[in-house]
Amino acid sequence: MDDPLDNLLSLAEARESNGLALAALLDAWRMPSEETGNPSFAQLLAILEERGLAVLRSDSLDQIERLDLPALVQVRGGDGEPRVVLIRHVSDSDVLLEGVIPGQVVRTSRETLEGRRTGAAYVAWRNYEGLPPLVRAGQSGDAVSFVQRCLAQLGYYAGDVHGSFDDATERAVVAFQRGVGLIPDGAVGPLTQVRLYHALPDYRMPLLALGGSAQASAL
Repeated sequence: MDDPLDNLLSLAEARESNGLALAALLDAWRMPSEETGNPSFAQLLAILEERGLAVLRSDSLDQIERLDLPALVQVRGGDGEPRVVLIRHVSDSDVLLEGVIPGQVVRTSRETLEGRRTGAAYVAWRNYEGLPPLVRAGQSGDAVSFVQRCLAQLGYYAGDVHGSFDDATERAVVAFQRGVGLIPDGAVGPLTQVRLYHALPDYRMPLLALGGSAQASAL
């Protein structure tokens, strides 16, 4: 039986689809999307880095839901060529995609998308404060102070903001991680940093929960 998503994916060449997905992602982040062209996947990731967006690899839709940010995913079209689409919203049963048809949101099932997926998804995020890749016990400095201020604002940390990653800070990180469904390892890596930015009102991020509000074509 033909997969109806194949028919839509075949409406654009693979690199054109890449360009559409990239433009949709940049639009979600309110960044200029003109003149991005039709890049290869490697070029697409390089363009995101140039625009100040970091990328997290994700192997499951469940993790994408926890990160709550749009994700690029490579899918196999009916012609066998891999191309990129943007996951803009995920629910228990459905996924909303952009970059399949210009200017439209396409609804498909999680099962259909998983059947088309050729590899990991890539979640773009912005490291607003330029935090190092890992903030953990024993460290000190501005990054630790930022984490302490965030956790205090969110009600997880009641100590002083002194910039030293002590036991109280680690306990607060663990409590926050448990609260947002992350592995409670007590270290502030990229996943925890994304969730911290999410939780604070000062940072504007294109949430999956708010994505795909345009009328969607259903498959």
